[in-house]
Amino acid sequence: MKRTLVTAAILSMGASALLAGISLSQNPVTQPVAPAIKSVLQIVPGASSLDAFRHPSGLFVDQARGVFLVADRGNHRLVLFDASARCRGTIPFRASSAGEEPGEPLTLAADAAGRMFVVDALEPGVRVLTSRGSRLGNLELPFPKDTGSRPQSVDIGSSGSIYLLCGGPRGGVVVTDHNGRPLDGEGLTPGMEPLGSAVALAVNEAAGLMTIAL
Repeated sequence: MKRTLVTAAILSMGASALLAGISLSQNPVTQPVAPAIKSVLQIVPGASSLDAFRHPSGLFVDQARGVFLVADRGNHRLVLFDASARCRGTIPFRASSAGEEPGEPLTLAADAAGRMFVVDALEPGVRVLTSRGSRLGNLELPFPKDTGSRPQSVDIGSSGSIYLLCGGPRGGVVVTDHNGRPLDGEGLTPGMEPLGSAVALAVNEAAGLMTIAL
């Protein structure tokens, strides 16, 4: 049986991470993944057995609310489930005007205030929504849109800092405070190689680690 390899960059975060950006040392680690899932509690359908997912691309577990959300990219929506995997509704990403394409949510995260931050494949910024899906605005990247860089993933640290993984020519990790103000200039973590091929990140501020899937 073939073994799939996942390459991840494990980055150690310096003590100044929360105040003045992040000091990083980059140590790529390649680890084998188990060849099979040993147990599956339940196969979760889309909003119902007759309404299946179409290219689901992101999952966020909201422990505070006891729910989880799936970014159902192909159906242009987020799908909300309770802890027993019962669907509790959807948040559609409709086109904002005639002639525009509906949104394609990729990944998402939420902060302690209940705000959701959603990376949309068709937008240069990050959507900011209430817990019910009402749009609060956009979190824009701190460099010109003509650079071609776009957010790929988002995570929220325990401090409330927002971490944006960006691909493209200006690829890297942008760190902002809870209001979206970049830390340390543009917010780009210093000393990192371009991360144009990166697809996801996870942050553990307590352990001082940032994991990036390449």
